[in-house]
Amino acid sequence: MGSKESLIYLGGERISTGGFLENMKCVTCEFESKRLILQADTDMVYMGVVGLTDLENNRIVITHLSKKEWQDYKNQVPEKLEERINTLFNSNSFKFFEQKHFYEKVTNEKIYRPICLNCSDYLEKVDYQSFDHYIKSGGKLISIDVFE
Repeated sequence: MGSKESLIYLGGERISTGGFLENMKCVTCEFESKRLILQADTDMVYMGVVGLTDLENNRIVITHLSKKEWQDYKNQVPEKLEERINTLFNSNSFKFFEQKHFYEKVTNEKIYRPICLNCSDYLEKVDYQSFDHYIKSGGKLISIDVFE
């Protein structure tokens, strides 16, 4: 999955050697969505890079956190980040999936997973799509640089 075709650039800088979209489903309410997973030689390359999922359209936005969002993450993300992206697209359907620790229901193992937007339980990976497959099936990956 790290083919030349799946290199991701943001602001003229290569931030990923590949990645995929993870299809997720809530373990309680069965809410379904997807999220961006990037791959690189080191995670320093994409530090501060986030993906937002459009819940109404088949789009994923990739952007850097703004300086303010980075410095005040707790108070800026996800609400202000989502507001910034939704304003650009005249939308209200772009969402950022926060993560937190949960206890897995069967094994009671501590796991770190995305939070369901409907019921606040956790989302688990169902499967994944390569970037190429996602785009060929009508999906759009959109990168937006931050201008402060």
